[in-house]
Amino acid sequence: MFRVSSRGFAQRFLTVLLLLCISSETVKSTSVFVLNDSSTPLTFALNIAQTSNDFYFHLSGPATNSWIAIGTGTEMQGSQMFLVYTSTNGNNITFSPRLTSNHNEPSYSSSINVSLLEGSGLINGSYVVNAHCQNCSTWGSGGSLNLQSTSEPWIYAKGPSNSFRGDSPTDSIQRHVEYGKFTMNMVQAYGAAAVPTNVLTNSGAAEVGPPSSDNDYTGIVHAVFSCVAFVIMMPLGVIFLRIFERVRWHWINELMALSVAFIGLIIGIYLSTTYNKSKSFNSAHQLIGILVILALFLQAWLGWHHHQVYKRTKRTTPYAPVHRYFGSFLILAGLANGAIGLAYAENNSHILIYLVISIILVVLVAVWVFFNRWWISRVRRNGILETSRDGSLSQPFASDVHLELVRGV
Repeated sequence: MFRVSSRGFAQRFLTVLLLLCISSETVKSTSVFVLNDSSTPLTFALNIAQTSNDFYFHLSGPATNSWIAIGTGTEMQGSQMFLVYTSTNGNNITFSPRLTSNHNEPSYSSSINVSLLEGSGLINGSYVVNAHCQNCSTWGSGGSLNLQSTSEPWIYAKGPSNSFRGDSPTDSIQRHVEYGKFTMNMVQAYGAAAVPTNVLTNSGAAEVGPPSSDNDYTGIVHAVFSCVAFVIMMPLGVIFLRIFERVRWHWINELMALSVAFIGLIIGIYLSTTYNKSKSFNSAHQLIGILVILALFLQAWLGWHHHQVYKRTKRTTPYAPVHRYFGSFLILAGLANGAIGLAYAENNSHILIYLVISIILVVLVAVWVFFNRWWISRVRRNGILETSRDGSLSQPFASDVHLELVRGV
């Protein structure tokens, strides 16, 4: 039978009590936010060093999202953000501290002094960040955290599920698909200068309302307007003129197409201001798009001027062939720029579908126009339309064959 002296029992009791106190203090010196809305929770845990106000934090979340982020404040504007995404090789993470000045893509800030610590990486399908920040309590132009607050506001966000990867902290990211708010007890976070380890459950933090879903509808609207103009309306204008020989339908349709394309351009310009990679307007998609839309106004003027001269002289003008071939070139340029735009937006899954539809459309219209011209030429050789004076054949934009028939040239 074992015997325990009263002195030995007292020593062991004090040791256990001390360990419990240390454990309790460790838990209390950490504030933890856990968002359990997926199989892999998004977690943010914070320790604030009592002696220096340095931050030691843990951030983790599902790597099925192209990126995850935590930010200060109640909204994006003026927020300091900690953002993480997968590295190019797919085996590590890229951490990016950022600032935002408005409700657009946050920009990398080298002034935020954050160092990654041991345990950070891409682990079992999750982003894991263990970090030390020496100046996270203040930032930018007057931004700051209230370290004495028991309910300091924070925000979180998740990026879309795609194959985005990057090695630079300045890499451009796509718009979030989910975001929300929570509060954190900053007083409870004071304690040991170490990365939090007990991060499984909420402690000193509370979610504010349910998560909000989001999408990049501006990009979708820009794509729809541009596609309707170049894929549907402009080729339809060619059919009105070359097949049905209806000049009025042609110019009404093309003016409407120009208006739709111009609206698409305006939406695209606004969209460009919300992403870092497009703010400088120096990408191929942006430059081609602007030049094509400006050229369309010139194309419209060429057609109008030719028509005015024709009405006075009843003869074709040198502007007619320029208008004809320049218009075809602009349609093809617009269609090609659509594919470039999808690649620029990293919407690679739709590029092949778009190209197939565009190529089929161009081939069908070209074959239809060619067959129509061949048929008219064949009829003319047979003498069937030698005396035709139908008004639809005498339009100034009609094909060369039709003009020859009408004028007897």
